[in-house]
Amino acid sequence: MDANVFKQINFGAIAAETEKEYYPKLLLNGYIDNQGYINKIVKGPHFLVYGQKGSGKSAIGARLLLKSKEMGHSSKLYTLERLNYNSFGKISTSKEAPEVSNTRNWEIVLHIAILNFISSDEKVMKSNKKIKELIDGLIQIGAIPSKDIFEIVSKVEKKQIGANIKLASGETSTETSFQYSYENMYNNLREAVNSIELPNDHFIIIDGLDSVITHRDNQRKVLSGLLHAANLINDELHSYRIPLKIIVLCRTDVLDKLNDPNKQKIVSDRGIELNWYQHGIPLAENDLIQMINLRAKIDLEQEIDVFKEFFPAKIENKDVRKFLLDYTRHIPRDMIDLMTKIRDCCTGPISKNTIIAGINRYSADYFYGEIRDELVGILDDKVVDDLFSILQSMKTYRFTFKDMKATMDEMGIKMDLEQALSQLYDIGGIGTVTKKESNDEYSFKFRDRYSKYCSTDEIVIHLALQNALKARGKLERVGKALP
Repeated sequence: MDANVFKQINFGAIAAETEKEYYPKLLLNGYIDNQGYINKIVKGPHFLVYGQKGSGKSAIGARLLLKSKEMGHSSKLYTLERLNYNSFGKISTSKEAPEVSNTRNWEIVLHIAILNFISSDEKVMKSNKKIKELIDGLIQIGAIPSKDIFEIVSKVEKKQIGANIKLASGETSTETSFQYSYENMYNNLREAVNSIELPNDHFIIIDGLDSVITHRDNQRKVLSGLLHAANLINDELHSYRIPLKIIVLCRTDVLDKLNDPNKQKIVSDRGIELNWYQHGIPLAENDLIQMINLRAKIDLEQEIDVFKEFFPAKIENKDVRKFLLDYTRHIPRDMIDLMTKIRDCCTGPISKNTIIAGINRYSADYFYGEIRDELVGILDDKVVDDLFSILQSMKTYRFTFKDMKATMDEMGIKMDLEQALSQLYDIGGIGTVTKKESNDEYSFKFRDRYSKYCSTDEIVIHLALQNALKARGKLERVGKALP
């Protein structure tokens, strides 16, 4: 097939929000769900969807929104992108422990989010007087209608509620009676939501946790409260046979930093992990390979195997599909951008040089920035800058912690190097190498979620980051860096 056909293929966008607005057909029909994630969310107890950044969490939320009419359910998306933690802490003046007050505050916010969701349903409003009264009061203080969680929180903090607390307690508010009013508000909201009668399934999707996580302990406690509150509300709604569920989309490295005594139980019983790494299966059956071929089929409107049709069978004695996958962290976002960059470098028949040119562009223009972006907030900006300066100064792709520490000292940089490398490991920027008798054993977080960085193991930079940092010699040889 003519290479010009390959140049025309739209593999999609790296952000689900963009695909939803501009390429909805790809999001609806070009998403591989061989594990039945959507079905588990819709029909089962699962509400927590977690995975690496770029693993498709937002895509699941966007698909639920796009497929609402087809599947006969209603969905609404809320984001935490503008969440103000200072305002969140002012919802209650309680002196309870943060893990208790944060959960209770989230219950209030999520109950209001539910009422905001159903406030446009005239049948529900007419059939339940209690709900209508609460919604009317929430409208008066501006908490409804709300586009996101930030708007709800900003109106429901103490001072805003004080202007019209009668919506919850039937009384006016004063400074001295606020705590009593707060408890009544919580009870009334909960009672009202648990009396809702809905004709079909409703889903509230909470996204944007990636945008707010930092190294600050307070934020982690607030997000832990969200996870706990969503679980409590979902259990209660289920017990009342109300077909409504709160879905939380969370990055794995963010989830791992949250502290809640019930977290592991929630993860095990109610969680869905988006793990695209598949070891030991035929490459033709790999979900990421299938996703690329499916998207090409949708765009070209014909069955096609992109890799067999356009690419050389092997590069550096490695199947070209394996060669390309090794430049990703085995997530859709990486694979889509890599294929797009190769397409953009195509000027004729696709050769090894064409693919290498695409890898160069992908490594420098996408992968390097993605890794840095994922560290922002978790590490201080200066630490991130210093970390990459040290990596670039190493001039090799594999080294020991001791070697890197010596380079850091020579450069006069002071930082907690082990902590920084642990964070870099968690997002797939580096892996570790354990020397065995027969061969070396490579470990990456995206291969094994429960693996951890160990400073006694050798460090190996991810292939794409090696390329961006120019940490190896000729790119033609980088395929040999990993088994």
